[in-house]
Order: sequence, then C-alpha cells, then structure tokens
Amino acid sequence: MNIAGLGARIRQVALTSADGTSQAVRLYEVDDLERYVDVGALLGERDPVDPPYWALVWSGAEAVACALMAGPSLVGQTVLDLGAGLGLAGVAAALRGARVCFADRCPEALAYAAASAAANGLVGWDCVQLDFTSDQIARRFDRILAADVVYDRAHHAALASFLERHLAHGGSIWLTDRLYVATDAFFADMCARGFADDVEDLVVPEMGETMKTRLHRLTRQVSVGAPAAQPT
Repeated sequence: MNIAGLGARIRQVALTSADGTSQAVRLYEVDDLERYVDVGALLGERDPVDPPYWALVWSGAEAVACALMAGPSLVGQTVLDLGAGLGLAGVAAALRGARVCFADRCPEALAYAAASAAANGLVGWDCVQLDFTSDQIARRFDRILAADVVYDRAHHAALASFLERHLAHGGSIWLTDRLYVATDAFFADMCARGFADDVEDLVVPEMGETMKTRLHRLTRQVSVGAPAAQPT
C-alpha cells in the first residue's frame, strides 16, 4: 500500500492507561523508513533536507495518547492535534469521543493521520495543513495537543502565541517536553500569559527503548483578551 507516494504499513500500537488496561490502535507508518533518509546528506551537507521526523512515533505522542485513554470521555469536545505527525495523539482523542482536527505543515503526515483515523473507524475529524509559526485557523479548541513541538527555541514565541490564540475559554493544552531542550523560557512565557502548568514526569517507549518525557497540562487562570483568530 502507498500513502502520499510512500510505502505504508499498518501496525498495532498498544496504549496502556494508568489502571493498566491496554487498547490497541491501528496506526499507519512509513514502510522501511530508512530508505527515505539520506544519511550521507545529513552528515555531509551544510544545509541538508530535513528527514521526515513526522514519520516517527515519538515518546511525547505516546505519552499524550496514553494519558487521554486514561482520562474521562471527550464527547462533545473539539481537539486540535498540532504537529500531528502520524496522528497517534489525535486518534486517541477521537477514540475518547472528541471531534479532532489533525494539523501539520507536512501534507504527507496528514495523509497518514487521515488513513489511521479511517482505519480505526473514526468519524467527525478533519485535517488542516498549517505552520504554527505563520498560519492560523478560524477556530478555537477545547483542548490542544502538542506532542514534541517545543524543541526549537526559535519558534517558542510563535508557538505560545498560537496556543493562546486558538484555545477556547475553559480549555487546556497538553504539551510534552523531551527534557533535553531548554524550555524554561517558553513555560515562563505561558505563565506570564496567564496559564497554570501542571507537570507530570512519565516514562514511555520509543523505538524499542524507554524514554523520559514530561507532560504539561496548561490551563488559563486569568481572562486574557486574545483577538479572534483569522482564517489561514
């Protein structure tokens, strides 16, 4: 099978909740990913093309997905899976009853997320191609999922502004931090914007190893007059 011109395969991802129960999610991934990555170019070129990071199931996405499966129903809520990649976190939110929008700057990622949503029999979801550093959506969301998108300090201010602008009143942001990136200034900025940060340290699998990650649940504590979002 091919998705977006790339060989694709489907696998079962077991999401384990806090009570120890597990649910299998069907997730499409790139088959034989290594053949699409030019290691020599990555090591030797001054300005190499970015490898398809969206095609990996990062620990942050699995942490968010497991936390969602362990949490209450999301029926009636709208969820944005920002930087969705393969869409694991968004699929988990949809399985909990949410209406999910998968968003990523890479059209190939959205094609895979859409295929996984369909493979799990989900309804009421959509996909939007966007770059949070420059684009907006004419919607706000009850919950924004942002798994492993805070790794580039140059984008921290744009990310904070996007999250603030697109979160509905009373909503929350679930964001993962991979621990090895300096993010103190980003979370200080979010607190300055009126958010409280509830932090949970987690250990989850990633590519056959166990990885430490940190799940931040950000909620707005004060009323801030964010302007209405404009269409992309």
